[in-house]
Amino acid sequence: MQLEIGKVYEGVVKGIMPYGAFVEIDNSVTGMVHISEVANTYVNDIKEHLTENQTVKVKVLSINEAGKISLSIKKAVRVRAERIIHARMFGSRKNRSRCRSFPLRI
Repeated sequence: MQLEIGKVYEGVVKGIMPYGAFVEIDNSVTGMVHISEVANTYVNDIKEHLTENQTVKVKVLSINEAGKISLSIKKAVRVRAERIIHARMFGSRKNRSRCRSFPLRI
C-alpha cells in the first residue's frame, strides 16, 4: 500500500512503548505515533490513552528516506472535526443557499 502524506487512514495499535505507539495500516505498513501526537493534552502515560489492538484514525505526517512513517492521532481527529463543522455550516449541496444554526458537538 502506498501512503500519502497528509491523508487520514484507519489502523490498529500493534505495540506501545513509553515514547509512542506503533500502528499498522492495512496489514502491510507500520508507522509510529510519537507520544506528543496522541492527544491534544499532555500525555504522561501513553497506556492511559491507547491499548494494543485498538483501532485508531491516524494522519500521515511524514515518510523519511529510510521509509519510516510518522503518524498523528490528534491531527487525524482534528481533520474529522473540521469536516463535521464544514458539513454543519454548509449542509448538503442542495441546502447550501440556506443558513442553518444548530449546536456543534465534537
